[in-house]
Amino acid sequence: MALTFADTHNIIAYLTKSDASEGFDQIIDFLNASLIKYALTVNPNIYVSCIKQFWTSVSVKKVNDVTRLQALVDKKKVIITEATIRDALRLDDAESIDCLPNEEIFIELSRMGYEKPSTKLTFYKAFFSPQWKFLIHTILQCLSAKRTSWNEFSSSMALVVICLSTGRKFNFSKYIFDSLMRNVDSSTKFYMYPRFLQLMIRAQFGDLSLHTTKYSSLALIQKVFANMIRVGKGFSRVDTPLFEGMIVAQQADEGADAVNVDNVLANDVVAKGDVSVVVDDVPTAVDEPSIPSPTTQPPTPSQDLPSTSQVHPTPPPSLIAQLPSPQQHPQPSHDADISMDLLYTLLETCITLTRRVGTAQRVDTSDDTVMDDVSKQRGIIANIDVDEDVTLKDVADIAKEVAVDAKESAEV
Repeated sequence: MALTFADTHNIIAYLTKSDASEGFDQIIDFLNASLIKYALTVNPNIYVSCIKQFWTSVSVKKVNDVTRLQALVDKKKVIITEATIRDALRLDDAESIDCLPNEEIFIELSRMGYEKPSTKLTFYKAFFSPQWKFLIHTILQCLSAKRTSWNEFSSSMALVVICLSTGRKFNFSKYIFDSLMRNVDSSTKFYMYPRFLQLMIRAQFGDLSLHTTKYSSLALIQKVFANMIRVGKGFSRVDTPLFEGMIVAQQADEGADAVNVDNVLANDVVAKGDVSVVVDDVPTAVDEPSIPSPTTQPPTPSQDLPSTSQVHPTPPPSLIAQLPSPQQHPQPSHDADISMDLLYTLLETCITLTRRVGTAQRVDTSDDTVMDDVSKQRGIIANIDVDEDVTLKDVADIAKEVAVDAKESAEV
């Protein structure tokens, strides 16, 4: 008998909020924050030839007391173990449970509002309120080994729902591996878990570029919410809320939603599930070593800067204190050194006055920093920025006039 894919098996979950999902936000948040979110939503490129080769050549082996599935794909060995599944699906379930007493299963399902008490270990989805029904439906179609009879589920799936809702870890890796093993020799064998197998094959092979024909997994759509709201025959319509621990879990993750990157891609996934986040380095004024920035005062906001026509250059207070009053004259007893100091002081003042408002627009450069050592200013005339209003000729004329005045003062 030819093997086939089961279109409604191992499909992709729908965990997106929309207008159609009103009333299901809590369970959507819960599943998005759960350890099975990746397994529910991962959507790799599934190559038909890879899956066919695996299932037509697979066998069960035991090596060093470890049971494994072994197959050939492109004449290369593929090995699947419980640990392989755990790693591929990012299931942190090594320390977990895979069974519960029947009595506890009945009690926990009753807490969820299950309205069909029975001693049988077959349960029915229709006897749960909408959010619980959505949780069960998502688990059945995306993670279980089932391919038919979606309205009922076994004790294994009941255990999955109980563990998820009560904060206990269920061993999904073991459940999936055991299901794969049973399928090997089953009379109803089919291409089981194509999404998960493709992830493991790719992890061991890397390059699958020679394969072209793809199998597209079905996905749940918004219509699932309308189906979950439908009331089944015999259901009382009593809405049983999610357990308190489930609500707390989703609230705790709300703040992380803004920073966590959703790495499930529409067509494929990153090889190891990692997403690199690159933070661009923003260059600063430090990148310009020739123009040190002043550190004593913060830059003036641009909106507070007056226009060029409104700004009049003002000498620094230290220079104003050094300038003599027009009515004051140097005493005749001063020697020639005082006259030279006066000359440098006046030259410094002239230079400062010739600086234009353009320097005020570059508050982060050294042009706004006055040198403390006057001797460093002796050669500064040659370095003044020339513009349309202030020229070197104007400065030279002023310097000559100052020199003449200083000479006359010295001769008095």
